[in-house]
Amino acid sequence: MNDINTLIKDSFDVISLVLVFAFVLFDIRYPQITKELDKPIPPKERIEERRRHRKELVRVLLIASFPLVLGYGILLYLFVPLLSRVVYASRIHLWQFDFLRSAFIVVFIFIFVFFIWSVYLAIRLVYRIKQIRTGDSNQVET
Repeated sequence: MNDINTLIKDSFDVISLVLVFAFVLFDIRYPQITKELDKPIPPKERIEERRRHRKELVRVLLIASFPLVLGYGILLYLFVPLLSRVVYASRIHLWQFDFLRSAFIVVFIFIFVFFIWSVYLAIRLVYRIKQIRTGDSNQVET
């Protein structure tokens, strides 16, 4: 049992800086992504504007969104083996719980939520890029 707590402490020591970087990166990139998603698609007649808009969406996808998905995916990959050991070796207690293990699970849940949200934003960007390519400028709210 104590071996898992030591692994958790060691993993937090090693990965704490990466976690801070990932959360700050999300905070910086999120406004860029939502700003581009909120822009209306120019009408079909404005070919050059549509081309610029599509180019900007692709840039945001590659520069802002893809690093988020990749970063949180790597963090999940690093945490899953230890999470499985923690869940397997732990018991659920309402008041007498192991704080370190519980905190580890909460951090994992946060990483998972940020990963899912990053994937969702990337899918929205890809969908918007496809809308411009196909010429469908109907605004679909997602």
